[in-house]
Amino acid sequence: MNYIADINSSSILYSDSLKNIGKFGIGIKYFSHGKFDGYDVLGNSTGSFNPKEFAITFTKSIKFSNFIFGTNLKYVNSKIFDKSDNAFLIDIGVIFYPTIKKNLTIGMTISNFGFLLSKNNTYIPFFVQIGTTFKPEYMPIRFSFTINKSSEKNDLLNIYSTSFNKLLSLMNIGTEILISKNINFQLGYNYKLNKELSLTNNRNNGGISYGIEILLKRFNINYARVVMNTINTSNVISLNFNLKRI
Repeated sequence: MNYIADINSSSILYSDSLKNIGKFGIGIKYFSHGKFDGYDVLGNSTGSFNPKEFAITFTKSIKFSNFIFGTNLKYVNSKIFDKSDNAFLIDIGVIFYPTIKKNLTIGMTISNFGFLLSKNNTYIPFFVQIGTTFKPEYMPIRFSFTINKSSEKNDLLNIYSTSFNKLLSLMNIGTEILISKNINFQLGYNYKLNKELSLTNNRNNGGISYGIEILLKRFNINYARVVMNTINTSNVISLNFNLKRI
């Protein structure tokens, strides 16, 4: 995934189902903030450095009746210049299918509770997400709605002028148009991203995302483009392979 400037992210995940273990996954995610020039308090150059982070994740899920329960066990490392942090974190989640046809789903995740291994007084944000998806029975459209709540203070820049705007900052909306059995078009909007990345108080297209998913027999391709503001966009490419069919 390519963000603005030289900020990049990449990840790889392998998932399988074994008789004695059930469904599980193992993944690695890497995040680079680009190259920075360092200076001391007197303005003398201390050389360049590249802040980066990575996470190793083990995922396990089980199905019980109309519920799917899942958890992530994560080892996280973050390094900025000469400072490094390590932590063990846990995510837990559940998905509920109220209907037999699975046209409606309701889910919740709780992310990033755990402990630091290093002695640095580093703050780890805590996230809660509640979302739902709904597909009308006779329409080739799937709607999604998500509420995101973080332990971080949301209005550091004082950009949410009213309580209604603060409420909107917690919400993401999206839709998926099922063009055919193998092609889906996706569209989403993030109000919080729109406000935080606005260059001025004028209207902009920040927070809008759109993409396309192509479903093939042996692999799937998903391309998405996220509009940051009037001059910056982010591109995401995802490839999913079915190794048992290759």
